[in-house]
Amino acid sequence: MFDKVIRTELMKMLTWYFAIQTDSKIAPGKSGKNISKYIDNNIWNRYLGTYSDSNLTNNWNALFTATVLFRELAKEVAGKYNFQYLHDEDRKVSEYLNRIHANKL
Repeated sequence: MFDKVIRTELMKMLTWYFAIQTDSKIAPGKSGKNISKYIDNNIWNRYLGTYSDSNLTNNWNALFTATVLFRELAKEVAGKYNFQYLHDEDRKVSEYLNRIHANKL
């Protein structure tokens, strides 16, 4: 689920953010190979932090890193293009993940 669903959507959002940062003058490249060269190192390092090993705690940390990063990027992209950011949906998803996390550990 993480690699096929969450990471795919996170990379899509990262690509849209990249387009804002470069005024769409630079292609992100196949599989986003150029993105790290043109965005803030903090954002890229946080994206890299969404990759984990097989440790359950590390996997949860990667998931929560991905959700926070997605939220931040999505708000910026939404603001740039005058899209409505769905704060209530965001809150519901975060609450759901926190409930699952609390019950699994």
